[in-house]
Amino acid sequence: MKAALIALLIQISIAMVGEVESAPKAIDTVGIVRSEKFTPPAQQRGKSGYINLVHQRQEKNLCVPTSASMILHYFGKPTSPRELKSLTRQKVYNPADEFRDFTITFFDDLIAGVSSLGFKWRIQSYTTDPKGASTGLSDIKKSIDEGNPVLIDTSLYRSHTFVVSGYDDAAEFLIVIDPNIPAPGIRLISYQIIEQIWDSRSVGFNNRAAIFTSPKS
Repeated sequence: MKAALIALLIQISIAMVGEVESAPKAIDTVGIVRSEKFTPPAQQRGKSGYINLVHQRQEKNLCVPTSASMILHYFGKPTSPRELKSLTRQKVYNPADEFRDFTITFFDDLIAGVSSLGFKWRIQSYTTDPKGASTGLSDIKKSIDEGNPVLIDTSLYRSHTFVVSGYDDAAEFLIVIDPNIPAPGIRLISYQIIEQIWDSRSVGFNNRAAIFTSPKS
């Protein structure tokens, strides 16, 4: 009886994410795994897949350019998060200059920044209802099958972006590379939790936003 009550309380706390101040702090650690406990799923189109990215740790508020930097490194165009942040401002980056821009980065600005490097990435939005989550997950899995990681906005840490680099339909989870946790930065997040936390409202966008990436054509 006691065990059942504890399980019920855990389910309630998860359901209340975003409704009470303490809940996001609990959900922030969801799915974190150690490298020695992670086995990539098989490459089976439509069932499972994984893209091996080199993890980078972000600086304050630089989750978007750091996530993009990991992907650009994978695509053969190493570009630092600070340089990407400068490009989103349409500025020339000089590593010798003091860097002070630790403001948040909007997806539109990132698209413009990587465009200056010759990459044609695109933003896609989905409704915040279950249908939007289902459609978005389907598109993400197709992108992974093509070898292209995806960035998504979430409500972790109240507002946070990370990279989706894999999925496993049998286990019903996405494989995430998160710049805000130590290397290897892997999270295994269930489809159910993704539906709860995939949310762009904290940055003024009343939908679920994603950036679909691709290498230079």
